[in-house]
Amino acid sequence: MSFVDRGVAAYKAGDTPEAIACFDAALAGDVGNWEALTHLASIRHDHQQFGQAYALATQAARYNPSAETLNEVARALVGMQEHETALEVLTKAHEIDPTHVPTVNNAGMICVGLARYDEAWNWLTKPQTLEPDIERNKAFVHLYRQEWDEGWRCYDLGVGKGDRVERHKYLPQWHPGAPGPTIIYGEQGIGDEIQFASCIWDAMGDMESPIIETMPRLAGLFSRSFPGAKVYGTRYEDVPRWLIDEQPKNRISVAQLPGIYRKTTESFPGTPYLKACSGRRAMVKGLLSPMPRKKKIGIAWSGGLPHTGRDDRSVELDDLMMAFAHIDAEFISLEHTLAEGYSPEERGVHVFPYITDRNLDYDYTTSLVSELDLVVSVPTAVVHLAGALGTPTLVLLNSRPQWRCGGPSMLWYRSVEVLRDWTPESVRDRINEVIHGAE
Repeated sequence: MSFVDRGVAAYKAGDTPEAIACFDAALAGDVGNWEALTHLASIRHDHQQFGQAYALATQAARYNPSAETLNEVARALVGMQEHETALEVLTKAHEIDPTHVPTVNNAGMICVGLARYDEAWNWLTKPQTLEPDIERNKAFVHLYRQEWDEGWRCYDLGVGKGDRVERHKYLPQWHPGAPGPTIIYGEQGIGDEIQFASCIWDAMGDMESPIIETMPRLAGLFSRSFPGAKVYGTRYEDVPRWLIDEQPKNRISVAQLPGIYRKTTESFPGTPYLKACSGRRAMVKGLLSPMPRKKKIGIAWSGGLPHTGRDDRSVELDDLMMAFAHIDAEFISLEHTLAEGYSPEERGVHVFPYITDRNLDYDYTTSLVSELDLVVSVPTAVVHLAGALGTPTLVLLNSRPQWRCGGPSMLWYRSVEVLRDWTPESVRDRINEVIHGAE
């Protein structure tokens, strides 16, 4: 077995140091071994070391300018937020090998991230065969276009891929009317789980004994909000103890429920479905009531992670505060993490880290949002929370909307309004209309 083959096997087995050692050995024998360079670039990419990934992939492409090496160059460029350059590289890769599926797939997903959905569709429909990866990513175009039936079919293909962890695979997939206790398990981020939880009430009507398995931070909130189900915060445990007592017979991901219950635009009720803790709400009210201004507005200005479009989903707080000039209200931070040394208080924003910190039970943030007159936020988890609670919310949408924001409103929540092409002046005017219209 060659050093490259040994490296690939080691990496698949989870032994990254051994894989790197094997690829280094391959390069020691041949500095032009493009396969070793490409695999090393992929490893650096997986560890979000995008500069090193780009250098290695570029070197590999010099020795072998193939679709495979150019695709790795493009992946590194995406990690560095160089999307347009990445598309140029992928176009060259496609010209070299029109049958290389990763090239087409990555180009399509870059266009999805840039909200160029028609261009994404052109890329994703290039292959003449039904490739699972391609079909899975077509979901985002279908869902943006509100082609729900086909969108959810493709979206379901993503279960078990990436951050969509598949749980309890030994159990059969649930369908409405199936007998026995059924697990509805959470997946993806906290915002995704809250959004898809709007379907839980629908599913509970068709389940014999519903069991909700969620992240620990949501267990209390979901127990209160869905009293007809048993709720366990064991989403990250390999073998939860309660499985022995409950003896579940079926399972389904919460993100698969829309494929059953949200197949038409009319099937989105948009009504609140989460309930905050009354005790914690009283605590929050005690914190907010001494503030001199009557109206309380929660704000969030950063969203996503580096690989989920943080740069496109965030704004500068100073720019946002321009929109709040001359608004007679108190502003409360809903950020779950603040950079060290960063002080929103200096900009006139109240901060309660013992309520909003990302490591705390989400019941605390829920209670805070429940007591606000309005939430103004970039696309992030707190938008889903506010919508699920029925708190009036304005979403500051950038020029690259995700599929969830395909229209002027978010169908999941009647209380959420999407502001496109916003300016500080237009946001200020709309805030005044909302908070004074509610009086």
